[in-house]
Amino acid sequence: MIFRKIPIIRYNRGERISMEDPVIEENWLDLYVNGKLLMGTPVIDREIDELVYGFLFMEGYLKSGERIKIEIKSGGAYVNLPGDIEIKTVKELVDCAYSKIGSGEVVYRVKSERKIKAETVVSLMHDFQKLPSVYHETGGVHMAAFASEKDIEEWSDDLSRRNAVDKVIGKLFLKGNGKPEGVMLSSGRISSDIVLRMIRLGIPVIISVSAPTVRGVRLAEEYGITVCGFTRGKRFNVYSNPQRIV
Repeated sequence: MIFRKIPIIRYNRGERISMEDPVIEENWLDLYVNGKLLMGTPVIDREIDELVYGFLFMEGYLKSGERIKIEIKSGGAYVNLPGDIEIKTVKELVDCAYSKIGSGEVVYRVKSERKIKAETVVSLMHDFQKLPSVYHETGGVHMAAFASEKDIEEWSDDLSRRNAVDKVIGKLFLKGNGKPEGVMLSSGRISSDIVLRMIRLGIPVIISVSAPTVRGVRLAEEYGITVCGFTRGKRFNVYSNPQRIV
C-alpha cells in the first residue's frame, strides 16, 4: 500500500471537521553492493529496481547495457557486481556535486544545440502536473519525468526528489537510453546533485515547479545546463544558459 487513510481533525474558517486524510507510507531501503551498505534512503514501495539501476548508473557502478540481479528482502536491495570494484561506504558518499568533481570525477560541458520554445516549457509542466501520482492524493511525494520532444515519455514519484529522478533515469537505462536527448521535469528543488545528474546524462534542460540553489545554478551555467524554475501557470524563470529557450 502506497498510502493509508488516517483520521484527522480539519479546521476550516472556524469550523472543526472530523474526517480521514490519505497519508503516504514511508518505507526504508538499504542498498547493499557486494555485501557492503552503499546507501540508505526513504522510499515508497514501488519501482525499486528502477531506483537501484538509476542510482548505480549515476554513481558509476553500471555502464549502458549492463543488467544485474537485484534481490529484495527485509527492507534491503542486494546486488553483486563482478570484478574488482571499489565500493564506497555510506560515510564516503558525497552529495555535493562540486565535492565529487573536486575529488576526481571527470565531467564535460553539455554542448547540445537543442532549443525549446517557451510555450513548450509551460505545456510540459502543465502535462507534468496532470500525471497520475499519489502526490495528488497526499502531497507527500516528489515527481520527476523525462520528455524527448513535446510529450512526456517516462515519469516516477518517490519521497525524495533525487530518488524520483533516479527512478526515471533507471527506466531510461533499462530501455537502452543511457544518453537521452531531452528535458527532465521535477517537482523539487534543483540543487547541485540534481544538476550533476543532468551533466552525466547529457540532458541539457531541467524544468521545475520549485527553486534552484546557488550551487545548482553555478554548476548548470558552467557545464551547459539550462535551468528553468518556478514554472507555474504561464510563467517561469530561466537561471542559466537562456539561449536554449526561444
